[in-house]
Amino acid sequence: MQKKQVIFGSIFSLAVFLLTGCQPLSSAGNTLIQIGNLSFWEISSGGAVVGLLRLLLWVLIFTILFALISSASGSTKALGFLKKNHAIVIAFVVATISAIFLSPEVLLATGAGWGTVVALVLIGVPVLAVAYLLWEIPGNDSSGKPLPETKWTVLLKLMLCLLLFWVLTAMRYYVGTLGGGGQTV
Repeated sequence: MQKKQVIFGSIFSLAVFLLTGCQPLSSAGNTLIQIGNLSFWEISSGGAVVGLLRLLLWVLIFTILFALISSASGSTKALGFLKKNHAIVIAFVVATISAIFLSPEVLLATGAGWGTVVALVLIGVPVLAVAYLLWEIPGNDSSGKPLPETKWTVLLKLMLCLLLFWVLTAMRYYVGTLGGGGQTV
């Protein structure tokens, strides 16, 4: 286990070193940030996102089709007559056609939809967890009777409300800035 960690760390360090072009540490950080925001492609941000989505869609479709065809090749299912090399070719062709001929609008709308779902989960789960804690504190004793409110439980509830307020205020700012074209809501 220790040997795998050393090998992984060495490969990761080498990859970072090569990706940053052996530059000093400050410009290396800028290069990594450029990779993260897709500006290293030197094309418009919309074009970079569409290109990345096409690549990811190709990988997703190829993987799903190859897995479906390969798993059926050893059985009596509908595609059981195909061999592994046939599965690779079919998955490659269908994934390539799908990635090329899908319109950018559909790609961006699908990406925005899934991004919204993920953001809703990432924001909604903590908000619902804090709301649940606010409802359940101070809880019940062993016989099932509700415990009385104390100054400490009220303080804890106040701190949870402040935390919730901070999270929602931060999200309001970023949603207004990013979604509203630089205007805050």
